[in-house]
Amino acid sequence: MRNKKKENDNKKSKKKKKEKKYPTDLTLIKEYYKIDLEKIGVIRTLIILNIVNPFIMALLVTCVMPLKENWLKLLILVILIVPTIWITYSLLAKYLKYLERKSENE
Repeated sequence: MRNKKKENDNKKSKKKKKEKKYPTDLTLIKEYYKIDLEKIGVIRTLIILNIVNPFIMALLVTCVMPLKENWLKLLILVILIVPTIWITYSLLAKYLKYLERKSENE
């Protein structure tokens, strides 16, 4: 019985090794927006994400910095972070869908 259990564990570990692991934001874009990263290129998508993520942070910090009160800064930052990420990632997904269609046509 133990041998069967070890064999099953070995099969599971082999399956896990075959799966590619991506960063969390890349996995979100791949799964939620149904984008095929192989057509676009994983490295190209990572470069685009490395441009978009600092833009989000810079935008939020710029909006919050003029405020005097720290608790107000934190409150507004918490309120703004989710919609900002959602909007920018949805725009990014549209652009990546465009790149995906463009690569299919070539």
